[in-house]
Amino acid sequence: MADAERTLLTVPDVRLRQKSTPIKEVDSYVKELAHFLLSQLGLVSAIGLAAVQYGELVRLIVVRVQGIEKVFVNPEIVTRSEKTNLSAEGCRSIPGKIFAVKRPKIVKVKGLNLNGEWHSLKAHDLLARVLYHEIDHCDGTMIDEIGQFFRSTAR
Repeated sequence: MADAERTLLTVPDVRLRQKSTPIKEVDSYVKELAHFLLSQLGLVSAIGLAAVQYGELVRLIVVRVQGIEKVFVNPEIVTRSEKTNLSAEGCRSIPGKIFAVKRPKIVKVKGLNLNGEWHSLKAHDLLARVLYHEIDHCDGTMIDEIGQFFRSTAR
């Protein structure tokens, strides 16, 4: 799909609640899609995005937070701490609303990089939250399902 055809999906688009399919091969399509998502982070003021948010139902996420930029193809949560944090979360696909969501304080995520090699990352606090949020997108889970409405950001 060309970049011009990709637009950020928002609720109630049903694709956002569908489970994304695993990627069989890190090919030019996957690399282009990852670079597109990375380019969108700043444009939509996001610290993480999933391919499904642009109508691509494949398991691909990107994050850029606290000086760390990562791409995960077929991301999986390997471990999660029992200790959790309850924090306010927003989502570009649910504009104008903030939800209180409980997430593990620490997660370890693994997936393929853009060279098709396995890599993993142990993340704490905000980075852990962002990775979990984006992997939830791959599973069709939105914060309005798992969180408690907290406040509106509309003026």
